[in-house]
Amino acid sequence: MFVKNARILITGAGGLLGHGIIQALNWLGREDLRLLCPSRQEMDCLEYASVEKFFQENSPDYVIHLAAGVFGLKGNLDNQLGILSKNSIINHNILVNSAKIPVKKIFFAGSVASYSFPYAILPLKEEHLLDSYPHWGEFGYAMSKIHALAYLKILENDYSIPYTYALFTNLYGPYDRFNKENGHVIPSLICKAISAVKENRPLPVWGTPGTTRDFLHSHDAGIAAILAFRKFDGIINIASGTEVKMERLARVVADNFGLKDIEWQVSRPVGIPRRSVDIGRLKNLGFEPQYDLETGIADTVAWVNNNPNLRT
Repeated sequence: MFVKNARILITGAGGLLGHGIIQALNWLGREDLRLLCPSRQEMDCLEYASVEKFFQENSPDYVIHLAAGVFGLKGNLDNQLGILSKNSIINHNILVNSAKIPVKKIFFAGSVASYSFPYAILPLKEEHLLDSYPHWGEFGYAMSKIHALAYLKILENDYSIPYTYALFTNLYGPYDRFNKENGHVIPSLICKAISAVKENRPLPVWGTPGTTRDFLHSHDAGIAAILAFRKFDGIINIASGTEVKMERLARVVADNFGLKDIEWQVSRPVGIPRRSVDIGRLKNLGFEPQYDLETGIADTVAWVNNNPNLRT
């Protein structure tokens, strides 16, 4: 799909998903591709003038837009307005300037958090995305992602710029943000496991053993993203297609740290009690995850052990 000597702008390239996508692009073996991965100093996504200047000077052919303010459940609940406004500004700046160039195609990193709740059906299917409002626990973040879809539809209709709107499941892996209070499920649990080992106590886990989610390793997410970008236009789920109980996840994390006991903190927020994701569209493109939960957690823990200066 990428034209010869294409310039590909990747916003948020330094994050979890960004590293996975860069790795997947490198695996294409296209030495002619030029990846534009600006730092905040080179392009501040929150400042329109900074974004406009970067686009004018670099004229990207494609945009892979990942940059966003994002938290786990507690962080989302505590920062609803800030997340909504910050992400809306970022999306506006990137997408309006994509139209000005204009770019050839846009990849947008959305989230399964944007699905209408209560769910019409499980596993979640793309056609039910806009049935109603998202769950309140992720409302501000989810609505900022839905708002961006309006830009993409207009860019497609009025500017002939196609897009891939990817609904990502819970991602994890190297280069994540590791924060006990505001992080996502897996990096938060890993941080808690490190503390539990030091303090010789059980692994504390929010919620109940029966709560479920779909988890995807960042390397698999990168491969799936580039596959979808190259071969699919429209809305597509990017997930593992496997529904995992928190009981299994907690046990796998605990085992990687030699912890025997788990303390379920049932009074803490649970969020959505059950989530599973249909990946029929992605599988039709030829995608199969390479990491199961056990392999992925072991890989992530090994990376954490070798990288003491973690992002928080």
